Amino acid sequence: MKNGLLKMRVGTLLLAFFALCGCSTHPVARDATSDEVAHAEITQVEISYVLGHNQHRFTAQSAAQKAEVTTYLEKDIVQQANVDSAKYLSFVSKVVSFAQKPHRTPAQADECRSPFSVTVKIDGKTYTSDGCRFSDEGSLSRLVRDGEFLLYSKN
Repeated sequence: MKNGLLKMRVGTLLLAFFALCGCSTHPVARDATSDEVAHAEITQVEISYVLGHNQHRFTAQSAAQKAEVTTYLEKDIVQQANVDSAKYLSFVSKVVSFAQKPHRTPAQADECRSPFSVTVKIDGKTYTSDGCRFSDEGSLSRLVRDGEFLLYSKN
């Protein structure tokens, strides 16, 4: 009887110990907040992806309340424009949210025929996300579409 009670108490103590250690020893990565994005001095966004046999790239940057967006097909500039800073900051918040979510990247590059890469820099902090377009449930496509809407809503 004493042996069974002792095992139960030790088991309970071990469970409590592991629960406490699990919560306190793994630091949680701090996410960028929309407040950080709104007060950032310099931001940069780069989205690159393969569609068919073509490499597409979307870049956006902001400094001193000026925001500029550029789209590329292969290495050629397709379109470039200054955009509204408020709309740009809203877009950057979406990109940061996307970059902070984990996306599946295959072990070998040969497995993915439509890779993407998203990089956001906010005052020196960098957030990145890589993956395959077929496994992201359309979230990259929505992000690219939002970037194109931003581009066409010129300043």
